[in-house]
Amino acid sequence: MPLLLGLWTLTGLAWVLTFMGMFSIGIFVLPVAVGLLVLSIVRTVQRPGWWPALAGLGVALSVGVAWLGWTLASAGPSQLSCSGSSDGPTVCTSGGKVIDPDAVDWAVATPSFVMAGVIALVSVVGYALLAARSTRASAAIVGR
Repeated sequence: MPLLLGLWTLTGLAWVLTFMGMFSIGIFVLPVAVGLLVLSIVRTVQRPGWWPALAGLGVALSVGVAWLGWTLASAGPSQLSCSGSSDGPTVCTSGGKVIDPDAVDWAVATPSFVMAGVIALVSVVGYALLAARSTRASAAIVGR
């Protein structure tokens, strides 16, 4: 069952990349994402007790949320002015304040990272609980 969880996670990651890169690489990833989705559904339907593996989609969603948070946190200000010389430092300002254009705004990134961690934790714990329940139910059916 962990392999199927990995397949669903990979499927979810392909869809995250398809949507996040919609206007660039996403259109090229779409056929792969559709193929992985079909393969995941077929493999899951063949094994009736393996539906908990869909929790892999939650893990993929958490990666997408973290990626979005990182992207928003590393985006610089909309109005940036940099000046410098070949023998001196380059100074960048925005709104009259000196800033580092390569810095990450952790105040913006942290909520997304926390949310991504919660989504991943809920997905993995949900998978573990549902997989254990599914295994016990299968053993009870076989034992009758």
